[in-house]
Amino acid sequence: MIATLNLPIAFTDAADVSTFVETLIRYPYHMDMVSGRRIVDAKSLLGVIALTQSRHLQLIIHEDPSKVDKNLLADLKKFIPDNATISALTA
Repeated sequence: MIATLNLPIAFTDAADVSTFVETLIRYPYHMDMVSGRRIVDAKSLLGVIALTQSRHLQLIIHEDPSKVDKNLLADLKKFIPDNATISALTA
């Protein structure tokens, strides 16, 4: 069974992108950024920068949502839009 946690992400300026990637690097999970059909490693600054033109960014954390460190979610809170829906998927 594969479980993921999907978080919508929004950046307000270029510095946010760098802070976002630096935050993700501190955690052991495999994470991807998705925009439409494009997928990049979320821990890659250049990859995330390449997606920042999109309005709809999604962070996919490839881990059982119940096992994701709550500190990571707290660290990411500033990048999650206020009206966002967070989803957990199991396949």
